[in-house]
Amino acid sequence: RAKVQSLQEMIDHTLYAVSADESKYHMNGVYMEAKDASHYIMVATDGHRLAYYEDQPFEGPGIHLPKGIIIPRKGLQEIRKVIEGAGPTVSLHLEGNHLLVKTNNTFLSVRLIEGQFPDYKQVIPRNNSKSVELDRNSFFDSLSRVSLLANEKSRGVKLFLSAGKLEISSSNPEIGEATEAIETSYKGDQLEIGFNAKYLQDTLAVIKEPSVIFDLNERMSPGLIRTPKSSSYLSVLMPMRL
Repeated sequence: RAKVQSLQEMIDHTLYAVSADESKYHMNGVYMEAKDASHYIMVATDGHRLAYYEDQPFEGPGIHLPKGIIIPRKGLQEIRKVIEGAGPTVSLHLEGNHLLVKTNNTFLSVRLIEGQFPDYKQVIPRNNSKSVELDRNSFFDSLSRVSLLANEKSRGVKLFLSAGKLEISSSNPEIGEATEAIETSYKGDQLEIGFNAKYLQDTLAVIKEPSVIFDLNERMSPGLIRTPKSSSYLSVLMPMRL
């Protein structure tokens, strides 16, 4: 039996990062694998960002996954709808290349994507040299305001990290520029780096904790957003040249 709340958390923390590019069919879904007997992970990526979430979604023994499976985005959206309000647990089974979900009044069979999911472990940076803790709401609100002036296509914003503060800026030749600063306890080296504001906001939107940790390295190295108290959620973002 799968715990509904845990399953919802896993889906909500990864589904937003699934690739919409039909030609990358193996990335058009969320990858699920067993880390050990009780810990399972879900991962999604579109090549520009990656979302990773780990949890213990089963009561007792979980589904047997000798290798990972890829659950298509639409199928996962349906699963998310079906389990909403279905009680504390639902039945989840793997049969051939179908994932079966049973609630008291619904039976859903989702055909899995056949293909090789990218090696996500290679993408997650492990040795970022700079780390800044930020208030989630201030960061989200500043991004919302500053990104109004960002290029509509690229949604690019510049982050300038220096001792004690993070400045977020964007400029648009036709309208002008916007800059906001957030106070931080950061004491490390300066860094200027560009990111897609929408990708940053998508990441922050699923985090419920009051603060986040942003790990950075160089201006062309990926950034990693995580939460201070738990290691279950990780979001990797590729930087942009701005």
